[in-house]
Formats: sequence, structure tokens, C-alpha cells
Amino acid sequence: ITISSGDDGAPNTGDLGNCLCNKYSGSSSLTWSVSESWSGYGYFPSFPATSPYVTAVGATMGPNTGDEESTCMSNYGGVITSGGGFSQYYERPSWQDDAVSSYFSNLNSQPTSGYNPNGRGYPDVSLIGVNYAVVVEGSITYLYGTSCSSPSFAAMISLLNAARSRAGQPTLGYLNPTLYYGGPNGTYFNDVTSGANRCCSNSDYPIVPTTCCLSGFNSSIGWDPTTGWGSIDYTKLADLFSTVVPASSDSNNATTLTLGDIVGIVISILFFIALIFSIYRFFACISRCFYRLRRHKDFSDNDTPTVTTAELSTSSPPIVHAHAIAVGVPSSYDSNPMVT
Repeated sequence: ITISSGDDGAPNTGDLGNCLCNKYSGSSSLTWSVSESWSGYGYFPSFPATSPYVTAVGATMGPNTGDEESTCMSNYGGVITSGGGFSQYYERPSWQDDAVSSYFSNLNSQPTSGYNPNGRGYPDVSLIGVNYAVVVEGSITYLYGTSCSSPSFAAMISLLNAARSRAGQPTLGYLNPTLYYGGPNGTYFNDVTSGANRCCSNSDYPIVPTTCCLSGFNSSIGWDPTTGWGSIDYTKLADLFSTVVPASSDSNNATTLTLGDIVGIVISILFFIALIFSIYRFFACISRCFYRLRRHKDFSDNDTPTVTTAELSTSSPPIVHAHAIAVGVPSSYDSNPMVT
């Protein structure tokens, strides 16, 4: 499961859409009990991105304008600011310990207080989050946000699963432990080391000034709570999961049929033939039944002998076929028929 990390940086916004720079975010402000204690202002992590059971995806900017890739920041024209930070509720999972410890040890100055230092850190990875061209009512418009980055990353995972299925490999399951295993070696991402997430989103920049806070985090070498491990390199990601990605070609992405594909096609053809034959036999049976019913009706109408009143008035019983008794002979003559 992939989830966008949010578009309002580490501070986030409240119900009225205001940046929560100065709102108390210490542990005593929570409505649930936590094992840790901290105090400070301006850190409001985004759920469900904080869940350790999802892969949280942040946003970057820069390559779209030919600049160095950085954390997506609204105060630099990115419209949104990549969400990130540390969960107030979920403890940091063991597979993330080394990454988070390394992040804090590499900082020249520590973030202001107000976040849970032992919480699950997010995002896990990132992708570019600006200038996604979409068509709305026939017109092209451009979208921004981690809600663009997250489904794009999910599409990459879907492509890897398709490639693994063709190769007879199982599909990918829980990604996070493997992402953090491969992270320190830089095996699947482009490290993003510039930027921060102290500002909330602002679609009216530069006309309207962006609201920025003291609370927030800086990007750094390796994992950080602004872009995770950095922006994804699809080919390297495939290598991390030992997936052979088919090379692109100029033949309209033609694929080679496997033995399983051929068997499936043959079975489908045989099933179709059997279905057509069954339908033919059904209608043939119906036709024969109607034919026999018609023959029986014609026989009943044309071949049944009748007994006249004159014959019934004679002294001797009439000589009739046996089946004439059943088609209208009065009951007073049923006691002593003479039949041939």
C-alpha cells in the first residue's frame, strides 16, 4: 500500500486550513496515551502516512525546470511542500533504526522540539510531485502534490509485479524492510540532499506569501524526513527486487508468448468450440421435439375414425377400432364392444 506523505510539510494545517506553526504538539496534547514524552510546537504528522504498514511517498521538484532535484517546497514555486516527520503514536520499527539514527547524526543543527524522536519516520521514498499534465473536460491542466507522486510509485510497483509474473516470480508484498535494507547502498534512488519542509502549501505563490514555520526538517544525505531515501530510479528499483524488466522497443511493446500463454489460448479456443457445439445441440433438440409434436397432432386430426348416430342405432354393436372407444363413444356402449 502506498500513501502520499501530505502537502503541508511538517507543520501541516488545521481544520481551517491554517498552518499550525505555533500550536503545541507535545505528547501531553494527545488524546491517547504514549510511552514517550516530548514537548514543543508545530509538528503535526499526517496519518495514514505515519503507519509503518504502508509505504509513504514524498515529493520532489527541480528536474521539470532543468534544476537540481530538491524537496518540493511551496516557497520556491512547488505549490506544495513535501510532508514528513515522525509519528506521534507508532514507535519506530527496527528496520528504520539505522536510517533515522544516521539522519540525526549527520545534521549540523537539530530541528526545533515538538516531534516524537522515537516515532516512525516518514516518508520512505519520493518522486517528482509537480507539473503532472492531465486532461479535464477537454483541456490540459497541471497538478501538484504527493497525491501525484504516490500513485506514480504504485504504478512502478505494478509494472514490477507484471514483469515478475511473466517470469514466474511471486508478486511483491510488504516493501518497507527491503527498501531500508537497500537504502544505505544507494541501490535504487537518486539522493535528494537540498530543501526542507517547514512551509505549508500555497497555490497562489508568489502573489500571496507562503506561511513557513520554525518547525520542520532539512534534507540530508541518505534517508531524511522530507523525501525519504530520495526519488526512485525505476531500473535500479527492479534490480533491488531481483526483477528482470523487459527492455523497451520500437515494436509497440510487443511481448513474446510464453508456454503458459499458449496453453491458455488453446484452452480458451477449445472452450469456445464446445460452447458453440452445445448451443447447436440444444436448438437441434428443441427442433426435433416440435417436429414430433406436430406429427402427433396431424395423426390425431386425420386418422381417428368416428362413429355415426346411425351405426349406434342398429341392433348389433358397431365394429370399431379400439382407440375409437376413447374418443367420444357413449358410456352405455362401453360394456360389450366388439372390437377388431
